[in-house]
Amino acid sequence: MISIRLMHSSAQELAVKRFLLLASVLTAFAAFGNAADEPRPLVDAIADFNSRAAKDEIGRVQPSLSEAEVIAAIRGWIRERTPVDDETYFAFQTIATTGLLPDRANLRFITRWTGYNSYDFDVWWVDLTIMTGEKKGYTFRIRDQKKEMRSRTTTTINHSTSRIVKRNMGRASSFKRETASATVNGPGP
Repeated sequence: MISIRLMHSSAQELAVKRFLLLASVLTAFAAFGNAADEPRPLVDAIADFNSRAAKDEIGRVQPSLSEAEVIAAIRGWIRERTPVDDETYFAFQTIATTGLLPDRANLRFITRWTGYNSYDFDVWWVDLTIMTGEKKGYTFRIRDQKKEMRSRTTTTINHSTSRIVKRNMGRASSFKRETASATVNGPGP
């Protein structure tokens, strides 16, 4: 009779824990969207993300994003390096726990970072953003890779013709890749 009571007690404890988890999830989603918003499975958002990435010049050569990678990034968040208020942090942790995104959350990628210390970068940044208000939100970086950099003044060596091309990159200029070329940083000849 004691063992039955303990099993019953454990089942009750489990039910209470599940209820509390569900209540915390609903509270977090309510804080970051209105009641009409529906959570979206993280795996669906990742599938959409990977589909978009496969069409991008840089994205198509990157490893696919996985649910495990997103959850690991959120769980491995070091708040001393990337401080955020408790409510926002908890909302991201809830995504990792439940596998659900609030309606106004999205995954996106960035491939260019321009003008930092007079350099332009090809990057592969994967960001998860949760909107916390009408025009306010928080973005957490899931993946951060710097692929290549160029000085605003670059010298490009074109391997197919063995000729050197020099470009002066102005502030409004954008860099276009040349196939079969490598970039050598510095003032050039």
